[in-house]
Amino acid sequence: MKSKKVLTTLLVAMGLVAPVLTGCNTPKGSSSNNNSTSENGGHVDPDPEQNQYVIVYSGDARVNDTISFVLNKGTDPVTSEYVIEPKAAEDAEMFAFGADGLTATCLKEGKGTVVAKIDNKVVAELEITIARSAILSIKDTLDEVIKEIPFNGNAGTNSAKTETTYTVQGQVVSISKNKASDSTKYDGTVIIDDGTGAIPCIVYGNISGMKYVIGDSVQTTVKFTNYYGVLEAIATVSTATKQTSLYPDQLVKIEKAFTARPAEAMDGAAFAAYYAECKANGVTGSTKYTDVKHVTLSKVVGTGEEGSEYKTFTVPGDTSECNGKLSVTDTTSCTADVTKDKVSDMEGYMIGGNSSSKYLKLNITEQTYAKAESVSISSATGEMTTYVRFGLQLIANVNPVGAAIESIKWYSLNEARATIDENTGVLTGVASGYCGVKVVVNENIVAYSIVRVDASANPATGVTLDKSEASVMNVAGNTITLTPAITTKKPTTEMPCTDEIIWTSSDENVATVEDGVVTPVAFGKTTIFVQVGNYSASCRVTVVNQTLKDLDGAANNAVVDTYGVVMGKYTAGFWIGDGDRAFYVYKKPAELTAQIAVGDIVHVKGKVGFYQNVKQVASPTLVEVVNDYNGPLSNPELLTITKANAGTLGPNEQCRYSVVSGVVVASSGSTSITYTLKLSNDASIKVYLDNTNMDADSKADLKNKMVTGNLVTVYGFLGMYGGSYQLLNPVCTSSSAVTITGMTLDQTAANVYRGQKLQLNPVFTPEYAYSADVTWTVTGNDKVTVDNKGLVTVAADAVPDSTATVTARLGGLEASCVITAKKKDSVYKTDTLNITNLGVATSGSYALYENKKGNNSNAVYSAQCMNNSGNIQLRSSNSNSGIVSTTSGGVVAKIKLKFASNTSTTGNRQIDVYVSNTAYTNPTDLYNNATKGTLAGSLVCSGTNEMELEISAGEFKYVGLRSNNGALYVQYFEIIWDIA
Repeated sequence: MKSKKVLTTLLVAMGLVAPVLTGCNTPKGSSSNNNSTSENGGHVDPDPEQNQYVIVYSGDARVNDTISFVLNKGTDPVTSEYVIEPKAAEDAEMFAFGADGLTATCLKEGKGTVVAKIDNKVVAELEITIARSAILSIKDTLDEVIKEIPFNGNAGTNSAKTETTYTVQGQVVSISKNKASDSTKYDGTVIIDDGTGAIPCIVYGNISGMKYVIGDSVQTTVKFTNYYGVLEAIATVSTATKQTSLYPDQLVKIEKAFTARPAEAMDGAAFAAYYAECKANGVTGSTKYTDVKHVTLSKVVGTGEEGSEYKTFTVPGDTSECNGKLSVTDTTSCTADVTKDKVSDMEGYMIGGNSSSKYLKLNITEQTYAKAESVSISSATGEMTTYVRFGLQLIANVNPVGAAIESIKWYSLNEARATIDENTGVLTGVASGYCGVKVVVNENIVAYSIVRVDASANPATGVTLDKSEASVMNVAGNTITLTPAITTKKPTTEMPCTDEIIWTSSDENVATVEDGVVTPVAFGKTTIFVQVGNYSASCRVTVVNQTLKDLDGAANNAVVDTYGVVMGKYTAGFWIGDGDRAFYVYKKPAELTAQIAVGDIVHVKGKVGFYQNVKQVASPTLVEVVNDYNGPLSNPELLTITKANAGTLGPNEQCRYSVVSGVVVASSGSTSITYTLKLSNDASIKVYLDNTNMDADSKADLKNKMVTGNLVTVYGFLGMYGGSYQLLNPVCTSSSAVTITGMTLDQTAANVYRGQKLQLNPVFTPEYAYSADVTWTVTGNDKVTVDNKGLVTVAADAVPDSTATVTARLGGLEASCVITAKKKDSVYKTDTLNITNLGVATSGSYALYENKKGNNSNAVYSAQCMNNSGNIQLRSSNSNSGIVSTTSGGVVAKIKLKFASNTSTTGNRQIDVYVSNTAYTNPTDLYNNATKGTLAGSLVCSGTNEMELEISAGEFKYVGLRSNNGALYVQYFEIIWDIA
């Protein structure tokens, strides 16, 4: 994307390149990247602003809108070739640049960044916030609406309205008939569909004069309400309790032709699922909504049940949850006969559910029906012949085609020859000969036929299994499946082997088998055989017991069936190990309290539970001592925790039997005590002493050895407790004092922004050493303080680049860090004050205009002035004329103005600029020596209309502007704030 000089010049001439304000923010979100950061955290001052490259864009940054770019250097357009492009791959998803390289279409809502390059070097970048499109699709509109939750109303009422107005457009696909002329309630629903979604648009009042018809494209502005989980478009709300009427003439016809979403077929099960979705969403404060579905619903049985405005039908299928009921509104486009006992296919729009009456509403757009009159029988192959052990799919052909089928039942008239599934119609041969079959449709339409069964259609000539060896874990629900490959006399996919397949296990005490599915019974080995005709194959199966390592990553309620050695006891439970992991069992059965001892082998069944994120067998269903267990078992592998791995402990290390050596640096709690062990300056781990569940001797021994400052070695079980990994059920095997031989600080020099803090930490030799007796002092700057733990605070009013020395002392050891107070890089916001922004009346008299919000910053202004030919007129003779900020927008950085071309503003008349750190109340403060503040400078009209004044007297939060001598006229003021 290259920009030529002539194009840039043309853009300037057309006014598309906005002016750049030196030393402040540029219009339309312009930006530069001329700042850099030093290695010690400080900031390098930017180059002079006139040398900065700035990207400027024009146009509205909305989805589907186009914006134009240009590159400036300072305030001047760049004339050399440059490239503007997305900064990164994710930014390319936000913009589609045109062929000219200077315009881009905004693709989606969010933030994206573009960069400008000269000679392939980035000279500027700009982040742009893309707003959503002015008109969203219906789907996107509904997605936006649910963000305004909660609806704060009961499901089924229109009292819960969103606050935002939306413009929607689409095709009218259904219009309800008029029922009454009562304007206080709705008479029907206009359904609008734009291809992405459909919404019901509630119509109030008498709609007999509806002038729009199905197929019209319309656009309307609406708010939304939640009605049984369906978001309905309604009229705007004029008060908190009353809705204005939304009459048909409020729907604006538009030229765009929309295509509604295709209808989706829906059977009884899908209908039940849609009902369940409506029911789940139709609750108070729901954050969800149910799509309005365009559907074709088959096999709807008319019952003749009628409500006040609806006819109710039954939907066959598994719809017991909603009683299989469907309420249908009578619509202008429904011309079908909906009388009793008719079977109907309906096409229309599902628009709501009712959890108490157990039905949905369907706004019908089309309806047909057909009644079954006769039936005949055929097969899927076209032949009425099958074989022993071979299945044949029979088909019921109902006449007329498309007639509704409420039920089908199949019967074999000779089960010694063939059996048949009464629901599916699959017939399986038993013995050679002929078999009669019968089908009954809708309980009263019957047909008969004959099927011939032939024997030995395709005998086996060999069989193999997909596995010769396999293993399966002995856990309830675990199985493996063996699949036979059978060769036959007639190798064909149309006719499988007709020989019987027989499965056996050599030891059913180890594993059983049925239809190739092997189920483990107990630890051991067995052989699984398959026999087909005269041929057989086998697989050696090993049943293995579950190990605790198999439970790495296990979720809550995962099945546990394992063996382990008891390694430690809490009052409420015990730890077991099996060679890979350790695991906690909670609680052990009361009858085993005395029997279970450390060293016992136990068999545990149950499910994984979690307490404080520690995995365990919670409330086990079986705990038995099995010291004669002969499976593989040993003490768990020991995990050594060091400074290298302490910070990377995760789920795979959870429940490991572990050891750690470190210095005790802190303890917390009384009933339960958590010790912190320091492994190095940046690594530590905790040890948890549970006073409730440990025996008295173990607790006393641990407390005596865990002395603050001592180097200790602790064994325990690794688990998550209190949000961090720590050793549970700990035992301390050694404890000794540590001598500190050296001390430094983790930083020797640091830059700290004014108003911010920095934590300094002592680093001892040896690295795992610890002491709480370090003292801290600070010298050289009374705006820098330090607490007794090394936390440094730099005051907000510290002098930029001033320094202080923070010193830590321990006995004869000493270490220091030099702190430099830094001012954050300036960030500017500009308020433009003119007649329009101040709201100055056109009358020819002075007046006070208060509480005028800045158009860019957070500042609020008060002005005593007059409108003179569209200019701000100030004068000094009133003793109250002027403009002041009553709420700060940051630090006053610069003032700009443009004097009006008026003969009265001559003779070096001037605007005096006052600044203060006390808020002004109104312009009168500028005429009182006690309140007018500090004179920062003046802007004198001496032949140059546009002028500026940079505030260099200090950092002030409020500004005042007044005439120094007589009346003068200003087109606009620009107040530039530094908000950093």
